Amino acid sequence: MTKIPQVWALYKEVQGYYEKGMRVPDDVTLLWSDDNWGNLRRLPTPEERKRSGGAASTITSTMWRTAFLQWLNTNPIPKIQEQMNLALNYGADRYGW
Repeated sequence: MTKIPQVWALYKEVQGYYEKGMRVPDDVTLLWSDDNWGNLRRLPTPEERKRSGGAASTITSTMWRTAFLQWLNTNPIPKIQEQMNLALNYGADRYGW
C-alpha cells in the first residue's frame, strides 16, 4: 500500500466546519489559511500538533476577483515573514507557500 500525503485546506468557510466538529483522518495535514489580509486566522493547538499529519499555514499573495482581473495583495514582506515565523513556532511547518 502506498501512502499518499493529503492536505485539508481550512480556509474561511471550511474552518467553520472544522470548528463545528468535522474531522479528517489523523494523517491528513491541516492547512490553516490567512484572512486574505496577511493575518493567520488560526494556529494549531497543542493537541492538533500531535497529529501525525501535522499542520501547515499559508498566506494569500494574490486574489482573483473575476476571470479577467487579478488583484495583488499589498501585504509587506516583513509582515508575511512575521506570520510565517509565528506559524513555524506553533508547529505549522509541514508545508509553506
